[in-house]
Amino acid sequence: MKSTDKPRFGTMLAGLCDYYQRASLDAGVTALYWDGLRDYEYDDVCRAVKAHMADSEQGSFFPKLADIARHLCREPAQA
Repeated sequence: MKSTDKPRFGTMLAGLCDYYQRASLDAGVTALYWDGLRDYEYDDVCRAVKAHMADSEQGSFFPKLADIARHLCREPAQA
């Protein structure tokens, strides 16, 4: 992701907190998510988050970095 993606990345995380009915993430935790995912494209991260939410086994839990990364690894390579 690019630094210009930070605001919408933060908005996405805030939306996840609302969806999972959890308290908002503090700046330190948001930074951990950013650092763990910044090497990916924003759109790919969004697809991975949506895939996590749709996962019948894990999707009812707020995603940890590993959950999102697992879905990023499953995505088919684009030509």
